[in-house]
Amino acid sequence: MAEGSQFTDTYDVCLSFAGEQRDYVELIAKDLKAAGLEVFYDQDEDIAPKLWGRDLGEYLDYIYRQASRFCLMFISTDYAAKEWTKHERRSALARVIAEGGDYLLPARFDDTELPGLRPTTGYLDLREVAPNTLVEYVVKKLQI
Repeated sequence: MAEGSQFTDTYDVCLSFAGEQRDYVELIAKDLKAAGLEVFYDQDEDIAPKLWGRDLGEYLDYIYRQASRFCLMFISTDYAAKEWTKHERRSALARVIAEGGDYLLPARFDDTELPGLRPTTGYLDLREVAPNTLVEYVVKKLQI
């Protein structure tokens, strides 16, 4: 966490996705939480009061750049087209550049390319990986 930050929330994993994939991502969020993980999912009941009245640009930068051990990014054509997901992606990529490592965990609904995300970055193809397998992989990643 940045020194002097006004935020203190921390998560095992934050989820970055387009609203068009909310139904799928909500299932993943539920299963990750059932596995005992602290998950940043924007529509959780405990998250809503934290977001209310805050500068979302600043707070989401904190979440996606500092507050999470990993960022699970759900890539799709819809994801690439949205301004808020672009903001989240830029924050996550800034952390990757600053720290290196495997903070960013891309999961693809399709073959959309994202600016800043190298094609050599390992990803999961959600057309071939079942949701429960994705959850298992995230849990294992946190244990490494």
